[in-house]
Amino acid sequence: MFQSVVYALKTNPTGQALFDSLGLTQLSRFWPYILLSALFFHVLSILSDPLSHLIFGAAYAKLPKHKRHSWGIRVASHAHAIFTILASIPIFNSPPLVEDRVFGYTDYASMVYSVVCGYFLWDLFLCITEFQSYGLGFLFHAISALSVYIQGFRPCLQYYGPRFLMLELTTIPLNHHWFMEKLDIGGVLPIVNGVTLAVLYFAVRVVYSTYISYCVFLDLAAVGDLVPTWLHYIYRISNVTSCLLNYFWFYKLVLGFYRRVATMGGGKQQSKAKLQ
Repeated sequence: MFQSVVYALKTNPTGQALFDSLGLTQLSRFWPYILLSALFFHVLSILSDPLSHLIFGAAYAKLPKHKRHSWGIRVASHAHAIFTILASIPIFNSPPLVEDRVFGYTDYASMVYSVVCGYFLWDLFLCITEFQSYGLGFLFHAISALSVYIQGFRPCLQYYGPRFLMLELTTIPLNHHWFMEKLDIGGVLPIVNGVTLAVLYFAVRVVYSTYISYCVFLDLAAVGDLVPTWLHYIYRISNVTSCLLNYFWFYKLVLGFYRRVATMGGGKQQSKAKLQ
């Protein structure tokens, strides 16, 4: 039944006219994959619970219910990060996109962005339904990410998609940090992961993302009115918002790392005092 509905909407002139009126001409071919992607990440977050019980046993079972819920969401974000990083690599040097960095288009890039849009659609749903847990920062991030990647079906700025998706490199050590903390894994491994996270975050989300955002502004300025004025503002607001959030989260990351080191140092001094 789902396939018949999809086929009807994809071949219906009215459905195509709707996407054309929005300027998202290629979305008529890919919107089903966006919905399937959102559904996949939602199901994955649910299935992670029994799977994590099997893999981690008592260490996972002792976590409170809300932590296991957050665990499932982290598993889904982990899968998304790994997929998008690997799937984005072939897009980097795609000739149609390199030749036209603003309006270049490929079906492969659109398929990757379908998965990305599906993930951020699901992420936006979580940020709205669990607003008290996520807050404004994550809500703004979900809105800005979805509003930018969906424009790839215009098509617009598909060239920059894989470059911004490389920011997901920081998601992997960030989730590792969270998982190890919840499983009470100590020793050298969390320290190495923490240093890796801090270095990657600064290099990728602070320096690299700022540079790429600047390149986007230059390319959009070069084409001028070929891109609607409102879309110029969408990109500007989204990129500036994302950059500011990255700066703030890096500050929080460094502050948390400093406090942990200070706590460890204080604990050692107390132990020495007791021995004396």
